[in-house]
Amino acid sequence: MAAWILFDRQDDVELSLMFVSVSLFVAVLLPWVLSLIRQKYDDRHNLHQRSIPFREWRTGEFAVWGSTINSTHATIDMLLPLASVAFGLTAIGIVFLICASLAP
Repeated sequence: MAAWILFDRQDDVELSLMFVSVSLFVAVLLPWVLSLIRQKYDDRHNLHQRSIPFREWRTGEFAVWGSTINSTHATIDMLLPLASVAFGLTAIGIVFLICASLAP
């Protein structure tokens, strides 16, 4: 949202905004489609008969490449790249607006 709100001021940024839109589309759609495919073809998900409460999942361990990591840390590791891009684009957009308002 920061890219569209802060950078959609000129005609020459349409290609850049399209690239951001496609990147966002891929970042959201690709993991969703892969999770649907995994659910369809993976029979291991039938082994868990009960649903795991969020509190238990949050304090549990998450399997990563033959090792384990705290579930909270795994969640942060997954969301940190998307959050850093969003905050970075917002900061660049704010600087862009400040510079545009100070220009003669």
